[in-house]
Amino acid sequence: MQLMPHNGKPSFKPTEVQILYDDNALYLGAMLYDDPDSIQNYITTRDNLGSSDYFDFFIDPNNEGITGYEFAVTPANSQSDIKAVKSTNGDNEDSNWDAVWQSATNINDKGWSIEYRIPYSALRFPIKEEPVWGLNFFRRIRRYNSNNSWNLVNQDVSGFIQQAGELTGLKNIKAPVRLSVTPYVAGYVEQATDQKANLYFRGGVDLKYGLSESHTLDMMLIPDFGQIQSDDEQLNLTPYEIQYDEKRQFFVEGIELFDRAGIFYSRRIGGAPKFSEIEDEELGTNEKITYNPSETQLINATKISGRDKNGWGIGFLNAMSLPSKAEITDTITGKTRHLVTQPFTNYNVSVVEKAMKNNSYISLINTNMAMAGNSYLANVTGTEFQMKNKSQTYQLTGKASLSYRNQADDKTGYEYFLGLKKIKGKLKYLFEHQTVSDTFDPNDMGYIQRNNEVSDDAQVSYYIHEPFGIFKSWYAHIRNENTMLYQPNKEVENQLRFWTEASFKNNWWLGLFFGHSFGTHDYYETRVDNRYYKGPSYNMYEIDFITNSDKKLTWYLCAGNYTSTIKTDYGFWGNTYLSWKATPRLNLYYEISTNLDYGNYGHVEHLNRDSVYFGGFDRHTFVNTFTISYAFNTKMKIDFRGRHYWSVADYNTYYFLNTDGSLKPEPSYKNEDADVNFNAFNIDMSFKWEFAPGSELSLVWKNAISREDKNMKLQFGNDLKETLKSDQINSFSLKILYYIDYNTLRKKG
Repeated sequence: MQLMPHNGKPSFKPTEVQILYDDNALYLGAMLYDDPDSIQNYITTRDNLGSSDYFDFFIDPNNEGITGYEFAVTPANSQSDIKAVKSTNGDNEDSNWDAVWQSATNINDKGWSIEYRIPYSALRFPIKEEPVWGLNFFRRIRRYNSNNSWNLVNQDVSGFIQQAGELTGLKNIKAPVRLSVTPYVAGYVEQATDQKANLYFRGGVDLKYGLSESHTLDMMLIPDFGQIQSDDEQLNLTPYEIQYDEKRQFFVEGIELFDRAGIFYSRRIGGAPKFSEIEDEELGTNEKITYNPSETQLINATKISGRDKNGWGIGFLNAMSLPSKAEITDTITGKTRHLVTQPFTNYNVSVVEKAMKNNSYISLINTNMAMAGNSYLANVTGTEFQMKNKSQTYQLTGKASLSYRNQADDKTGYEYFLGLKKIKGKLKYLFEHQTVSDTFDPNDMGYIQRNNEVSDDAQVSYYIHEPFGIFKSWYAHIRNENTMLYQPNKEVENQLRFWTEASFKNNWWLGLFFGHSFGTHDYYETRVDNRYYKGPSYNMYEIDFITNSDKKLTWYLCAGNYTSTIKTDYGFWGNTYLSWKATPRLNLYYEISTNLDYGNYGHVEHLNRDSVYFGGFDRHTFVNTFTISYAFNTKMKIDFRGRHYWSVADYNTYYFLNTDGSLKPEPSYKNEDADVNFNAFNIDMSFKWEFAPGSELSLVWKNAISREDKNMKLQFGNDLKETLKSDQINSFSLKILYYIDYNTLRKKG
């Protein structure tokens, strides 16, 4: 049946599927009938389906409608395995989950065929005499832009996991010994400008062991993350920390149980040392900092997770990092000493969850960070729940957390969230409330931009899935969000937002946005307690457009503008990219984005609570990103990614912040350090070869340049030229990891 464009009608092309099983694995065979000359087929590597047709085998061994496994294959036999997880925000698909399984495909005169072998060691399932597993099959036919499923997935119902059919007829399946080790060796050559090259080697091992039929132990001994993609650096003029994506495999794979209550941010583990900001009073006369590590060194990490046949999910994660030390040098004598910026540290996350009827659940989670030889302790405990009625029409969600930190005055805070949603039908709505106390602080192992906040959110949406006129589907929502301070109870901002989007029958897509703010009382930009900047009301407009992404050439455009009641305060933003599937193996991608802000006002300096100075400034940001990818076959590819980020802030006037939030011109005040001109240039180039199931050889080149110079001319071309002449760090690395499965060795023996 079609998911889209005609939800519930027969698919454009038929598909036949058969499933077999034995003591070791599930076997699936499928015949996907089609015109062989019309099959869309590109050569891609693992976890990248690209723009190819594909077949997707979905299975939920617990049959609870909360988690499931997907195994997708293209006509070229490119594999993608995904873990689907239900959360309070809907169904999420985690492509970072990896399993070792086999598939084969063939294009013939009737279409294309596929075979799977999925060993039980790749799955987690409860042991029952005659188990019933959730089951579905999906098929994508690109030229029709058509998604299809075996068991109907009603588009008017939120989520697809609970809309699976059932696989029956299995008997007396036994879980195998799930034991695998993946040792690795890596060599690095790093060279900074005007310095000698450094050569070093690393080695370690990852281990997976099935503690039971449902629970798995993952261990990472002496981890190495030197080959992950560089973070996209940004110039940050806000009072908030930038949140970067997690890219380390151990912390993105199978982590769904730990993503509860929003209190765990895995980048804290092995992140910047806690006490890396060294104050001037910690330095002696003639001393300066000659080395200060930007991250802590992990020595191991352990993870246990799984769900049993009674619906209990258990997760445990523990990691340890070595002490971090800054080097301080006496500029007269040349003597050095070391200052500990973070002692030996233990990070721990524990979670327990109970699955209930109607795809509902309730969970309890705790995060804890403790340091050896230091009394510093941070602990956060939270709960999250999701309740649905039998008809899957309404959903009640909530979470609550309590944070504790043993500072000089033991600091305890709390937050809670409650939401009611209508999740079925064309017309949907939601009401949400969140309170975050002024002392709630989960940021030792979590991430929150700001506390001391109370917010209420209401939204009404309408979705038409059936094609009409020139449209294939249409969606719109209107939303109002009001934000207050928790303490004292004062208004911060009220926003009204409208969004609509439409898919057209030619598979183009268009989105339109309008937002209005009724004015702000910004208590955060001032950087001092109970002082606010009274900002103007403003309007925001945006248009988004994308051509058919299944074609060889795809163009995307986003353009926006805001205007405020202060005529000199306005801005534009834009983003556009071209994606060209040049050949079945070669893909090119170019993206440019820009933000042009004029007449902004922001914090420059505060001497104390009563003396706060703002600046009026223009800010321009340009980002250019170029990516090229070439797949030799489904197991071997080369990727290149280059990114240049340029952002400047040019301050022209200065103001004194009045107690009523208004600004008073202060011509006598000057701040020579306010202007900023920041450039970041990165290259990430990699060659990867999956030479055996689960085994990989990777060769990586990374180039990093970062430059900040307020005296540089505010010209893009000149800045790029000067940036490329700046000091840089080049890194070349070769890494080999080899997957060893106990069951394979036993069979060979």
